[in-house]
Amino acid sequence: NSKEDVLGIEVYIIKDQSIYEGLEKDKDEIEKEIGQKLSWQPLPGRSASRIKLDRGNSVLDNETEWNSYIDWSIEYLEKFYHTFKSKIKNIE
Repeated sequence: NSKEDVLGIEVYIIKDQSIYEGLEKDKDEIEKEIGQKLSWQPLPGRSASRIKLDRGNSVLDNETEWNSYIDWSIEYLEKFYHTFKSKIKNIE
């Protein structure tokens, strides 16, 4: 989100609150595997929920930081993929 200078990665769950609730039960373990505290957003009144990790101070116009942003994105995308893939598979 360039308006706030935030780079983020998220799991966005549409129309199935039970998946979010199942993941939330393993919140401590998930955050330990990823190595960061996550933003858990049930989004009441909407048909979706979100689990997100933000990297602040990410001014996307600053090309000298792009490699750092890319490295961060790759590292946490891989962690999100492996962590959430196995957790969601166990819920379904």
